[in-house]
Amino acid sequence: MDVRDVPVLLIGFNRPEFMKVQIDRLRLIAPRRVYFASDAPREGRPAEADLVEKTRSAVDQIDWECDVLRDYPEVNIGPGVRIATALRWIFEKERFAVIIEDDVNIHHSFFEFAYQMLVTFEDRADVHTVTGYNPLGRWERAGSDIFFSKVQHLWGWATWKRVIDRCDFHMKSWPAIRDANLLYDILGSRSQAAFWHSRFDATYNGLFDTWDYPYILQSFIDEGKCIVSRVNMVNYLGAGSGSTNTLTLRPYMRVKIDAMEPPFNLPQFSIVDRLADERIFKVRYEAEQSILQQYLTPIKKLVSDPKHGKFLVERLPGPPAKLQL
Repeated sequence: MDVRDVPVLLIGFNRPEFMKVQIDRLRLIAPRRVYFASDAPREGRPAEADLVEKTRSAVDQIDWECDVLRDYPEVNIGPGVRIATALRWIFEKERFAVIIEDDVNIHHSFFEFAYQMLVTFEDRADVHTVTGYNPLGRWERAGSDIFFSKVQHLWGWATWKRVIDRCDFHMKSWPAIRDANLLYDILGSRSQAAFWHSRFDATYNGLFDTWDYPYILQSFIDEGKCIVSRVNMVNYLGAGSGSTNTLTLRPYMRVKIDAMEPPFNLPQFSIVDRLADERIFKVRYEAEQSILQQYLTPIKKLVSDPKHGKFLVERLPGPPAKLQL
């Protein structure tokens, strides 16, 4: 087994130019199995159908020996449901995978890093995610090439079937966690607890159409760790008018990317690096807009699209089995 045997889940929607970049980068690795998930065009946007088709056609540029599997819903289900169901789909067949959304810029060395971490930590139930996104740019302690974070960082990442199988994308546990004020006990920080409380509550109430906050909440509940690379290998390209949830480009999205080559030195102990987490919170999360501003975008969507809310419950009444979470 080598890096080419790690399956890749590729997720795209209506930005064919981004998808072409991802295919060109994957060509450097030539994975043997690529799963491609795309959503259907949204109603009332006639120009979007052509963009969706061009994005899907970009996958036809795969010209190396590779099994390509595709999953397209018949109607638009929104990014939250689409990515959650794509994760369910690939892990019906695979035990681990690298996940790439079309709007991230990943250094090709991340794939070897992810492969070695996926194999090394496969049987470690306390490890949930491998990421190449280091918001600090570089973080070195005790000569290790990785550190462990309590927060799951999900731009250019990898995970295991065992993690997705446990993930409750409906966030059914959130009311109990919220009402007992358990986030402070989990995080040990009032500012961090307040930040995540706002995100989880907004997502649970249908204001954020997303899958990542449910994933992060589940990892908090399960005390899961995220493996973060010593140097940053990923940044974000998707902010702007074509983005569903991210309209403004911020500094933490464009951290310089660098290579990290094997062999990878691992720490002696699998202990969360709380100093790194504190600094990441300041750089990555305190740097975001205020909680009020974060609510403006989804509220505007609710006004313009009354079907946008409660994405996990109401987007697909009576969904077919393959779209159930």
